[in-house]
Amino acid sequence: MRSPLEKLPHFYRKARLPPRGSGLWFRYRSFPASGRAPSSPAPAGAVSSVPARIAEKSIAVLPFENMSNDPDQDYFSDGISEDILNHLTKIADLKVKSRTSTLQYKGIQKSIPEIGEELAVGNVVKGSVRRVGDKVRVVVELVDVKTDVRLWSDSYDREVKDVLNLQSEIAIEIANTLEAKLTESERRNIQKKSSQN
Repeated sequence: MRSPLEKLPHFYRKARLPPRGSGLWFRYRSFPASGRAPSSPAPAGAVSSVPARIAEKSIAVLPFENMSNDPDQDYFSDGISEDILNHLTKIADLKVKSRTSTLQYKGIQKSIPEIGEELAVGNVVKGSVRRVGDKVRVVVELVDVKTDVRLWSDSYDREVKDVLNLQSEIAIEIANTLEAKLTESERRNIQKKSSQN
């Protein structure tokens, strides 16, 4: 005659042999060889701790690289990227990371998807500045973090005295590429400083 234990499913095990005939058995769940319990699927409708979708119109402006032969021109390239960031913050439809958050990436070699994930933004602006005398060349790229695809880029050759106008122009180009809502008041506010100089 088969014992009651032999009739139990395989996932039942005898923890300690009780007195014969007592009918007392202990149940525990059998685990895989790793010793860890298998993870249960998340219940339907559960919210992950990691955002499933970062705002499409969120953006970070990285410090622009100084391509000039003069290291002292770092302040000039940093100033251009900072002013573009400040112009973008004037647009309510955009979510712009602060300069404090992006300054840590100055001189750091990381991929755009990696930076975007760390900053929790959907888009990253990067660029370079080369100044020779009274001439300046600014190269700007807007990159989609998820796909690492360049959404927009351009190269500008201007005189240094026109840099303020150029910064406003670049900010508006970025906003248009992201299809951000740009009111006339916001546009005037972006262009105000440059028109007064």
